[in-house]
Amino acid sequence: GSLWSGHDTKSFTHLDRTILAHYCVHNASSSVKMLEIMARQPFSHLVIDLQADLSQNSLTLPGIPAEEFLKKHRAVLIQGVKNPIPIADDLSSKSMIGDEEYSRITAETTEQERMRKLLNAVLPKGPEVMGACLKALSEHEHHLVKYLSESR
Repeated sequence: GSLWSGHDTKSFTHLDRTILAHYCVHNASSSVKMLEIMARQPFSHLVIDLQADLSQNSLTLPGIPAEEFLKKHRAVLIQGVKNPIPIADDLSSKSMIGDEEYSRITAETTEQERMRKLLNAVLPKGPEVMGACLKALSEHEHHLVKYLSESR
């Protein structure tokens, strides 16, 4: 589960109603993950859960969530990524993959096996990690990601 910190509450007035906005910030990315708004009558208690990750770590190509992109293009990514190590470096530096996973990726002798291990490590971890992986891919393998996103 996520560790929450940075809880804060702001109060503001809108149309003569006092509104309290309470938000939580996730440690790793400092992005707002949950926003709770409470207003005095006639409103009741309203909770808005931000499902989308708004941090820089997340990337959605136009109309394609990271998970869908990585799964759909898995075979081409395994064959086409020239050097997966800078991608693994980015994910490791952001604590998105652990030291053991990183070692397993770099221990492989072919780029295809490294990329396969990298995807195997990333895919079960959820949207934030998959988004970070896609962001790293688009930075280090820009032409391949652009080609795949346009090919659909």
